[in-house]
Amino acid sequence: MLKFFKKIRQELIKKRKFSTYLTYAVGEIILVVIGILIALSINNLKDSSDLKKDELHLYEDIKTELSEDLKDIQQNSNYNSYFLERYRSGTNIILTDKNKEHRDSLAIIASELTKFSDFKNDRPIYDRLFTSGEQDLIGDKEILADLKRLAVLYNYINRLERTQQDFMFMVLPKIADYVRINPPEIMDLDALYGYRFQNDIEIFIMIMEEKEPQYRNAVGQINDLLFKLNKKLE
Repeated sequence: MLKFFKKIRQELIKKRKFSTYLTYAVGEIILVVIGILIALSINNLKDSSDLKKDELHLYEDIKTELSEDLKDIQQNSNYNSYFLERYRSGTNIILTDKNKEHRDSLAIIASELTKFSDFKNDRPIYDRLFTSGEQDLIGDKEILADLKRLAVLYNYINRLERTQQDFMFMVLPKIADYVRINPPEIMDLDALYGYRFQNDIEIFIMIMEEKEPQYRNAVGQINDLLFKLNKKLE
């Protein structure tokens, strides 16, 4: 093709048809420019296609991680609900069991204060996206905003988990004074039924009652995100 154009130019110059040559030269330049534009357009389309593939792969990864978080949160929510009811029954025993007939049940509940839900996610997806720079791959800014909102909720839940853990370590020495775990034996019956121990249980209950709606909120947010991600991946 290049030889063909070169031959035409040489013929035009040889025959001194300069006006025709100029017209031809302009046309050739236009053809070259068109060719460059087509090449750039093809390259841009390829880049756009590659970015779209990267975005979809990222959505798949986010979906997988959110699905795992959902299972973890639901398990912790169930665990929290179960022991919340156990602790409530413990305070009820202290308040109503005047003859201390249910002391063995109360002793078991006292030993269970070391058990609590513990969902931990210190590096939520949103934070990692900004650390890696991958946030630019997400074309749907609503999904990005939802991930940010979920990260804030995760941090709040994590603070509640740490608060309960720290308080448990404060109460643990008292429990060791009230009850021997193995072999099981009540060591201080009056303290076990005392108001100080009841206050400790009530603080556990307050923390766990605060966690309950946050778990439900997280489940709702994750399900909304999974719905949006599935729509993007259809």
